Amino acid sequence: MSQGIHYVAELAVKDGQTEAFKEIASELAAKVEANEPDTVVYKWHLSDDGARCRVDEWFTSSEALLAHFTGEAMTSLLPKVLECAGLEKITVHGDPSPEVRELLGNFPSEIFAPVAGFTR
Repeated sequence: MSQGIHYVAELAVKDGQTEAFKEIASELAAKVEANEPDTVVYKWHLSDDGARCRVDEWFTSSEALLAHFTGEAMTSLLPKVLECAGLEKITVHGDPSPEVRELLGNFPSEIFAPVAGFTR
């Protein structure tokens, strides 16, 4: 099994779309929780003014991240999220597989490879 992957996606919520965005985010999170056991953290954080969002996602492996991107939650609901918000950046922490690197090449992303540290 490959090393786990963590990323933070940053989105800018369109004017007047905060409530719709929150509803879709909640639906998406519920689907991920129910159907993706290798997604270990999946949290949406909204700024106080409702204009910016950060999605914190942790996966057990590159394979789990790929399954997330091709799963029902993302394929059915991500287009609705992007009607309400624009993706600005994905900051990746870990050593993603070549397939994940290729996928991330389709998005504004930056990868930070591990150098030192530990996880408890």
